[in-house]
Amino acid sequence: LTSKIDEEGKLHGTCVGTGMGMDPAFYAHRLTSPYALHGYGPLFLLISELYKLEKNYYVTLNDCAVHIYNSAQPSDKVTFMEE
Repeated sequence: LTSKIDEEGKLHGTCVGTGMGMDPAFYAHRLTSPYALHGYGPLFLLISELYKLEKNYYVTLNDCAVHIYNSAQPSDKVTFMEE
């Protein structure tokens, strides 16, 4: 997701608004625009949830997965949150 946000804070990759299509191909190649404001709401919701996750849980990362715990875990793995 961070690769979709530029240095000015614009979110790229959100399709422009559409009418209703009856064929999946209608949606497959939609134009995108950083000014498509309906993409920013879900982004703000995601940021809010990540903030709550960081404040309320212990998150660790290994080479293939993110692990979320209710309490600190003994580990030498990279973590997102310090105790």
